[in-house]
Amino acid sequence: MVAMKIFDMFPGGWEISQWQNNLPAQTFWKIVINEYTNGKFDTFTAIEKGEVGFTFDNSLSRGDEGKDEIPIQN
Repeated sequence: MVAMKIFDMFPGGWEISQWQNNLPAQTFWKIVINEYTNGKFDTFTAIEKGEVGFTFDNSLSRGDEGKDEIPIQN
């Protein structure tokens, strides 16, 4: 998915917000971010702005340790 490739290109803290009344966007981003972070994200509500959203930090591994390592053969 393109969003996940973009997340990978820019490691660090992320905040993705949606309008509070945009339920389809909230559902979409929750699915994408949950899959990308393996459930390691936080939610927020900015009532004064009418926004809700998600935060996560991908500067640490997403659990893909060893993915690109070459296995050692004996």
